[in-house]
Amino acid sequence: MKNFLGSSIKDLENVALEYGQAAFRGRQIYNWIYNYRNKNKNIDQIEVLPLDFRKKLKDNGFKVSELIVKERNLANDGTLKLLLSTEDNESIECVGIPTEKRLTACLSSQVGCPMDCKFCATGKEGLKRSLKASEILDQILFIEHEMNRKVTNIVFMGMGEPLLNIDDILLSIRSINNDFQISQRKITVSTVAAPK
Repeated sequence: MKNFLGSSIKDLENVALEYGQAAFRGRQIYNWIYNYRNKNKNIDQIEVLPLDFRKKLKDNGFKVSELIVKERNLANDGTLKLLLSTEDNESIECVGIPTEKRLTACLSSQVGCPMDCKFCATGKEGLKRSLKASEILDQILFIEHEMNRKVTNIVFMGMGEPLLNIDDILLSIRSINNDFQISQRKITVSTVAAPK
């Protein structure tokens, strides 16, 4: 585990203990990651942690965010579309759809898609790769930070066929439930069904 996104409190407590820190330091990392008001998601910004602990985590390759924003498009109705770049220079999209009572995050599960549905432009690219759970979860953080609101609903209806990335989808749903505190009733997995 080099990306903290998707880690449980217990996971992060164990990381803290491995580095000779008290378990509560893991809880501090956890609380900092999932607070949408924290804009910059890098270890240097977790100022409640001792400087030497932060340095050791960074030196050993730990991180919080892997994606960067390439483009932002804000519609008149407040819908925000983000084009994000992955560490291997691929591009994915996610969308924040606000209403008065909700903020729905439309998430991608893959870079491209192998399904080539007639109604979808993503399939024209073909499949490049599936996203890791941390990359899926990072999309939620970007929407929350850009829109300065907590996401309340999730729709897996961005790039990709979620069922072809089922292991990482399930890992991300666990984190969405437990860490982002979004109930399963507010998560929709849109699929055209994976071929056998």
